[in-house]
Amino acid sequence: MTNMRIILITLFWLCALSGSMAKNRMGILEKTFAYGRRMDTCCMTEREEYAYTKYSISTERRNPILLAVPTMYAIAHSGERTHIGETYDKTVIDSMGNMTASRLLQLTTIPHNKTAMTTLLKYLTPNVYGTTIIGNSILSPFHRHNRRYYRYTVSQMADGTASIIFKPKVRSAQFIAGYAVVDAATGRIVRTCFDGEYDMIKFFLELDMNDSGKLSLYPKSCRLEARFKFMGNRITSRYMAMYGLHKGLPDSTAVHTQHDMADMDSVRPLPLTTDELAMVSRRVAQTEDTASEKRRSSFAAFLWDNIGENLIGRIKSDFGHNKQGYVRISPILNPLYFGYSGRKGITYKFDVRANYSFSDNSNIAMRVKAGYSFKQHLFYFNIPTVFYFNRKRNGFIEMEFGNGNRITNSEVAQKLKEQSQDSVIWSKMGLEYFKDMSYKLNAHYDLSDKFGIQAGMVLHRRTAIDKQSFVTSGMSPHFVSAAPTIELQFRPTGYSGPVITANYERSIKGFMTANIGYERYEFDAQYRHALKSLSSLQMRIGTGFYTNKGKDWYFLDYSNFHEENIIGGWNDNWTNDFELLNSNWYNASRYYVRANVTYESPVIAIAWIPFIGRFIEKERIYINTLDVTRLHPYIEYGYGIATHILSAGMFVGQKNGRFDGFGVRFGFELFRQW
Repeated sequence: MTNMRIILITLFWLCALSGSMAKNRMGILEKTFAYGRRMDTCCMTEREEYAYTKYSISTERRNPILLAVPTMYAIAHSGERTHIGETYDKTVIDSMGNMTASRLLQLTTIPHNKTAMTTLLKYLTPNVYGTTIIGNSILSPFHRHNRRYYRYTVSQMADGTASIIFKPKVRSAQFIAGYAVVDAATGRIVRTCFDGEYDMIKFFLELDMNDSGKLSLYPKSCRLEARFKFMGNRITSRYMAMYGLHKGLPDSTAVHTQHDMADMDSVRPLPLTTDELAMVSRRVAQTEDTASEKRRSSFAAFLWDNIGENLIGRIKSDFGHNKQGYVRISPILNPLYFGYSGRKGITYKFDVRANYSFSDNSNIAMRVKAGYSFKQHLFYFNIPTVFYFNRKRNGFIEMEFGNGNRITNSEVAQKLKEQSQDSVIWSKMGLEYFKDMSYKLNAHYDLSDKFGIQAGMVLHRRTAIDKQSFVTSGMSPHFVSAAPTIELQFRPTGYSGPVITANYERSIKGFMTANIGYERYEFDAQYRHALKSLSSLQMRIGTGFYTNKGKDWYFLDYSNFHEENIIGGWNDNWTNDFELLNSNWYNASRYYVRANVTYESPVIAIAWIPFIGRFIEKERIYINTLDVTRLHPYIEYGYGIATHILSAGMFVGQKNGRFDGFGVRFGFELFRQW
């Protein structure tokens, strides 16, 4: 009996000790979750420091496809297989913890001092305690909201630290695996290592964190190993970054260039290896040898280095004394910029953006967004120009010029038949089809965070495809509307909440050569509610109706209910829109009532499937409903995924309670974040 009692008491104490240790381990995890939030509330004086980065890029395998990869053109046709480089930046961390950096020095063996694999730079400044650890992607295991996606093993060490091993419950592109050493008393991360795969990059990251105050939220050193594989190309990159350095350039009065080897020697915190030093010295000598550069300037080299890169790659250029302006042009002949939808078939997109800042509160921006539908044989374009005269109050003047779908209208054709001879063979004519050109001019101003107002003018010029038949019948092939418009905006909770708008538009016959008169009202409400861990709920509800119909009124055109002509990708009007709805329904009813709901999350269904799930970045569920003349109601149900290669959506339509078809939509996402 005595022995049994001893055994029972021993088991009791072992269980109690085990429970206490488990509780203590969970307490360490809770401290780690709370540490970032606690440090965010700390005050911090502005700090000026320096950062040094050394990197190498090794091309293990390559083929001509590498030319089309953003920022890789110079490496793709370089004679060298290995390139190295160094950068030295000045960093300023303000009292809120925001960091800005400016490049002081740069040495590289990449031809023409180009930069490559710039997408890797965001891995060198991770936000360890944030919801996302790399930019706006990859859910951090050290944030409380993401705990449900990870499994943790906590072990306490004798030196006052603890080891946290973390693994994702589902293998998806948005998660990482690794371990961290934390201070058991505070939950501060001392050191962490983790690996993952995102956007065609397999990476391993090793961080040593700072150890005091708010700076402990930032790394003091970062080591990155990354491997990029794409269609037979294989590139390996290694980066070593050091932060918090205090050594500036030796002589502030001297003239320095970004490619000065002597200056880099004076501030470099780590010595180069013999091989690295030889490579850098050789490249610097080549750069400074003007005669050698001129000898290379053959016609073939000119084509490779200028025309070829600009046709296949993105064009980026800054201008202005302090780089107040920039121009960004998407690749002109890059085969990776195609899209697909059931209605428009294959489309090719082209995008040009330009911006110039006059001050922190004013700038002008212009965009040319165009696309060609091979199925419809139509070229779409939209050219908005916006001048912000008061960004703090969202005050701007916007001009927009573009075209739309070839719309149909049987009423116009019927009137033409009534006025013409019966001997005409109408079936051979395309009398119902019209081209649409639009011009818009708006001025906008926010009276406060909650109220805004916009007023302007909208002009439409619809021209018959078969002009001659209209001219022969004595009827003009042009139908013009000119409508003053006003819109009131209400944001109940400010800029971060829902937006409610009321829009009034009236075309006056005879005003600015208009031969169509109408009056229209529209009301719309939109809200994107951010949920935990990159999830969101996007909602939209609206209605519009015409209250006045003139004698020669034929066309309907709503501001908030229209087809998006130039198809974008995952983040470009893929929510709160109708995917299967025939374009003719947008101008076939004197009223509409709509409601759209989209739920987005990194993990919904397919992400849980082994092997397939590791490619999934986001998933969506769509429900779109509409009520117009002869559709009571029209409903679309959809499911979509986003990967690093493409985004895809599958939709089922239901018209008046009956099945109305199935459709898919694709958008290439290759290198969108590069």
